Amino acid sequence: MIKQKLTINKLIEEAQAFCIAESKFKNKELYGVTDSKAVGTHIEPLAYQENK
Repeated sequence: MIKQKLTINKLIEEAQAFCIAESKFKNKELYGVTDSKAVGTHIEPLAYQENK
């Protein structure tokens, strides 16, 4: 599979899709969390599993 070139528009599209998909889950572990590193540490493994 050939990777597409990442453009600003494509990045925005993918970020929007990611936010919409993740907003459907009730991640109680993240309620009140303001540390973006903590959020990334929690979300990234889940996103990786989905793309396998």
